Amino acid sequence: MKPAESFTDEEFDLVVVGGGITGAGVARDAAIRGMDVALLEKDDFAYGTSSRSTKLVHGGLRYLENYDFGLVREALRERKALLDIASHLVYPSRFFFPVYDESRVFPLQLRAGLFLYDLLAGSKGIGSHDFIDPEETIAEFPGLKKEGLKATGVYYDCQMDDARLVISNVLDAEARGAKIANYAEVTGVNRVSSGDGWKLEVLDKLNEEEFAVRADKIVNATGPWSDDLAGEWRGEDDQFLRPTKGAHIILPALDTDVAGFFPSIHDDRLFFVIPWENRTLVGTTDTDFSGYPDDLSVNESDRQYLLSNINHYLEGVEFTESDVSSEFAGLRPLYSTSRGEVGESEVSRDHEILVEEDSIYTIIGGKYTTYRAMAEETLDLMGVDKKRSTAEIALPGTWEGGERESLKSELLAGHSLSEFQVERLLDRYGTKAESVLEQSSEFPGYDEPVGEEETPIKAQVYYSVTNELAREPEDVVRRRTSLFIRKESNKKAVGEIMEEMDGGNIEVERG
Repeated sequence: MKPAESFTDEEFDLVVVGGGITGAGVARDAAIRGMDVALLEKDDFAYGTSSRSTKLVHGGLRYLENYDFGLVREALRERKALLDIASHLVYPSRFFFPVYDESRVFPLQLRAGLFLYDLLAGSKGIGSHDFIDPEETIAEFPGLKKEGLKATGVYYDCQMDDARLVISNVLDAEARGAKIANYAEVTGVNRVSSGDGWKLEVLDKLNEEEFAVRADKIVNATGPWSDDLAGEWRGEDDQFLRPTKGAHIILPALDTDVAGFFPSIHDDRLFFVIPWENRTLVGTTDTDFSGYPDDLSVNESDRQYLLSNINHYLEGVEFTESDVSSEFAGLRPLYSTSRGEVGESEVSRDHEILVEEDSIYTIIGGKYTTYRAMAEETLDLMGVDKKRSTAEIALPGTWEGGERESLKSELLAGHSLSEFQVERLLDRYGTKAESVLEQSSEFPGYDEPVGEEETPIKAQVYYSVTNELAREPEDVVRRRTSLFIRKESNKKAVGEIMEEMDGGNIEVERG
């Protein structure tokens, strides 16, 4: 059913505008609390910053330099919560922080920072820090520059599949009664004639149809677009965003399974080198951004900044632009009423919830890691009753005990898939991996790869369309699978599969 048919004249307790991780988290929490809630996203879910992150759930080791102890403590607590409720999408990883003669960070300073990081985590910690010598460092991270290496701090944080964490929250919100729509752009927000509540004008971008939705309350969770949407009820001069750009590049895999955290050779920032999807993710930049968020892209300056940094710390390899298989950039929607007073990296990553017009809640800032807490705080601020915290309610697909290994054996026995393919399905869908295969098993070649590599397989495209609200090939390529990291994105192949589904009269719309 089209949104114009299913949403028209509906009245909701709450309408959440913005289908990134914050909006998805709010919608899920609201549905769990029993609210009549709708979630509207102008593009695809996780279209913006929420699929363009550094793929980390972390406390923010570097924020200790800015004395953001409260933020780090909260993020470390939330890191453990996400490990518990999304164990298939969030997983511990070992990080190396090498210290060189040239480093602005001294060994003693790093020791103190790592000790404090573990101390702030307390009982929520996932591993104790350590220090290793240069020989052991190089043994575990071959190719790392040895000249000038003094020692390496070792600590633990988590990696994640950011886009799928958003999708999981969205789908769970829907399963609990929320009405959701992507490609549904809010074009107007006005008080209803009685003055009690709001009327939102919405454009269904795929079908070019307009409809209206009524709401008692609104959450503005549009991130980098939040000041633009708030222009519907604010004065033009009321701006609260200081968006900063974080660019990333994807390079060939390095011969290590540990992640690296390095001081930049150009400024006072730090950057990550992370094993990801059998490749290497390098990021991020942190520069002020002026312009419209939809126009964001990785430019030559971003690319060279990241390439020169990683090349500085490696021996025997010199990455060039031709090695970049993919790239992406996101905007951090930081809260700040001015620019220039402090540098980009010094702006706090904490969040603000603005209560506007008595019943509009605009969420600005925050870290990806703390999305669940921000959603919970927003609904608590509304005074909505809470029986259970979302920190105690697992997302669909979450593992329990030894489920992974038993399900792995079942999938290998029941389908013509390699161990590698099954492992990747389990990584992406958790306990839902069996449903992905079962529901697509009648589709021709469901167990065949989409592109030249073993994964993803056609079943994932089928499942993305029929169960995960993918409307366009780009939705599948960038936000339901990892096809975008290849040099050739295989968007054409995905489009052909979607056309085959449509031609076979396979239901692709959800009511």
